[in-house]
Parts: sequence; structure tokens; C-alpha cells
Amino acid sequence: MTARVSRRLSRRAFLTVGGLAAATLAAGCGAVDDLLDDDSGSPSPEQSKSADDRLIASALADQERLLARCLAVRAAHHSLRTTLAPIADHHRVHVEILGGDPTKRRARIKVPSSEPKALAALRDLEDAARTRRTSDANRAASGEFARVLAAIAASEAQHVQVLDQAIGGGS
Repeated sequence: MTARVSRRLSRRAFLTVGGLAAATLAAGCGAVDDLLDDDSGSPSPEQSKSADDRLIASALADQERLLARCLAVRAAHHSLRTTLAPIADHHRVHVEILGGDPTKRRARIKVPSSEPKALAALRDLEDAARTRRTSDANRAASGEFARVLAAIAASEAQHVQVLDQAIGGGS
């Protein structure tokens, strides 16, 4: 991270975000399907897979949407590139963990011309996704998948904090 972002984040927050990203990546290296094939607990892997498929689809759609929005804001507001780079990187990791392709082309997204409005729109999407991932983690049939969802929710919560600071402190 650059000094610009470091000044906005406390050392503790910076390490937390990095740790969450690393933990999420480590937990999902083989993608979510591998987690659902784990037979270490009940319900059976087949039950977990079918029960969690909707959660995977929802989480993946959210992460793809967040990644697309983040990239669009970065493209529209060059001064936010450094601030949003780690957030975009986290969403790429989340998309990959959930079995998606973080490199696929995405539809163009209209971004507000005002930086604060663009950041606020991204912040609202992050917060809504955080709420859904927290709920999904509580409903997941697979314990391993619940942990992945909880880690994603924690990452999104940190993104909300970073975006709040960027909105409040100017970029």
C-alpha cells in the first residue's frame, strides 16, 4: 500500500484488512466447491452443496458487482486509484474464491461525476453486501463455507470504514 492510504488507515486496520484477505485466500485456495466437498461434519457434502449453492451464487454476484463498481470508480476518478486499489484486489480474490473469473469483462457502469457521490455509492453497495454475507454465513450448511462468508463480510466491513474515511477526509 502507498503512504497515502496508510495515513488513512491505522496500522491495526491495515494489518486487519491484509490478514483477512490472506485468511480468505488461504481458506479458499481450491474455491468454494472444495470446501463443500469436505466430509468432516454434517450435513453430508451433497446436502451442504445443494443448500449452499444459492448462497454461492448470491455472494459471487455481489462480489462481481462490487468489483465492477470499484473498477469503474477508479477509472472515472483517477485520484481514487490508490485508495481503491486494495479494495478492488480483495474483490478479485473473493470472486476467484467463489469460483468466478475476476478477469472477465464487465458491463460499463455509470459512475457519479462527483468523487464523494461515487465513493458513497460504492460504500452503500459494500455495506449491503456485508449485511447479506453476515446473514449468509449464519445460514450456510457447511462450516468451512460459513467461515469464508464471514471473512468476506469482515473484509466488506473494513471497506466500508475505508470508504467512510475517504468520504469524510476527502481523497
